[in-house]
Amino acid sequence: MKLRDRKWTFAVEEATRRLLTSFVFHSKRDHQMFERLMRANGLRGALPNAIFTKFTTPPHDVRANEPSSEWDTILRVVDITDNVVRNVLIDMASVEGTVLLNSDQDARRIMDGLCPDKCVRAYTPTGGMAMGRNRRGEGFYRFYACRIQPRPTILLGQDAEVDI
Repeated sequence: MKLRDRKWTFAVEEATRRLLTSFVFHSKRDHQMFERLMRANGLRGALPNAIFTKFTTPPHDVRANEPSSEWDTILRVVDITDNVVRNVLIDMASVEGTVLLNSDQDARRIMDGLCPDKCVRAYTPTGGMAMGRNRRGEGFYRFYACRIQPRPTILLGQDAEVDI
């Protein structure tokens, strides 16, 4: 997964934080092998989150679930070359419906009104998250300011080539 615009690095990390440190497995047998490898290499303690999915599933077609093209979404600002990773992010983080807004003020203003059609939530570069009423007037407005200051990004800001 690679960001097209580094401006959104912190927001995308906040929105997908628990998934970025998870491992995806095709089967329980694969997961058990992973656990054995962890133990054999002396890695004790809590294991990372495990996500199970078939690796043969075609990429989800989310065009009908996305907000209009005037809105940046997480799915639109990242390049994801692996279909399994893309599908997991769609299934577990609704990245196709997570809008990216330029400021906390924009998020409050837009999401407190009638939020964009098919928008699930919005994130800002500072990590703020807003949720609003849908077009049918269901739900209620909420804004959560990020409790931590934007920091050097943990995963998305790294260059894998440097780490290898």
